[in-house]
Amino acid sequence: MIENELPNEAVESVDVCLDALTRIQYLIDDILTFTRKNFNGQKICSINGITKSAYDIMHTNAERKNINLILDLDPSLPGVYFDKSKLLQVFINLITNAIESCDSSGEILIKTSLEDKEYLIWEIKDNGMGISEENKRNIFQDFYTSKEKGTGLGLALTKQIVEKHGGHIWFYSSPGKGSEFHFTVPSSVNTILIVKNDKEKRRKFCEYLNARFPAYKILEAENGYEALGMIINHMPALILTDKEMPLLDGVQLIRTLREADRPIKIPVIAMLNANSEIVNNEYEKFEIKTIADDPAELDNINEELSAILN
Repeated sequence: MIENELPNEAVESVDVCLDALTRIQYLIDDILTFTRKNFNGQKICSINGITKSAYDIMHTNAERKNINLILDLDPSLPGVYFDKSKLLQVFINLITNAIESCDSSGEILIKTSLEDKEYLIWEIKDNGMGISEENKRNIFQDFYTSKEKGTGLGLALTKQIVEKHGGHIWFYSSPGKGSEFHFTVPSSVNTILIVKNDKEKRRKFCEYLNARFPAYKILEAENGYEALGMIINHMPALILTDKEMPLLDGVQLIRTLREADRPIKIPVIAMLNANSEIVNNEYEKFEIKTIADDPAELDNINEELSAILN
C-alpha cells in the first residue's frame, strides 16, 4: 500500500518506527565513532546543508512534543573542511538533547553565523529545564549521563569530533530557564596557502592570487614544516607548494598530508623549477597538478583554479 492509502493512525505509527530506527542508527554510529575514533572522511561541505538534514531527521520528534524547531541560517557562509557524517552526528546529538530537555510547547533555535571570516559558529538554544551545577562540571565526560537510559557518549563524542576538526565547544545554562550550546569550526574556503622558500617569488604569486581572487586571504609559509601548522589551523581551500624547501620539501609535505591517519585531501598544485620525470611521477601518485615555477603559469590553469575556489 502507498502512504496516502493508509489510515492516519498507521502513517503515524510508521513515522514513529522510522524515527526510532534513525535514532538507533545514530546511537550505533556514536558507539562506533567513540571506539574507533576514525575521522578519515573530511572534505569541504556546507554547514547549513547538514543542519537542514539534521532538521529533517529531528523535526518529527519535535512536533510530537509540540516543540517549535526554528532555523536561522546565515546564507553567506563559506564551506567547512569536515567529515560530513560526523558533523551530522554532532547536530543530531545536540538537537536530541535540546528536545529532551524541553516540555511540551517548548522552543528551540538553531543558528549559524560567521566570525571574522575565519570561523563559523553553530549554536542551539532551548527554553527547557536547564543543566544543574553538578552536571555542568561533568557534562563532557565519557559515559557520564543524568538520563535514565542515556549512554553518556553523546556530548563527550560531540566535543571530541568538534575539537578533532579544529573547533571549540562551550555552553551556557540556567536551571529552569534553558541551555545554549555553541561551537566553532574553521572556515575552509576563504584562504589559500603558498608554500615557497623564495620570498620574492612568493610575493609575486601572492600578488597574482590577490588580484584574481580578492575574496580569499593569502597565507604564506617558507617551508613544509611551517605549512603543516597553518594547514591544521586554517584548512585552506588550496595549497600551492614548492618542491625544493628546507626542513620538509614539497613531496614530503604532500606525503604527510595524504598518508596521515586522518588524510587531508585539500587540493594541491606543485610548482617545479625543472621538469623531472621522477618528481612528476611522485606527484602523480597523489594526483597532484604540477606547473612551472612562474605566476604566469597560473593563467594556463585559470579555469581549474576557479573550479577549485568557487
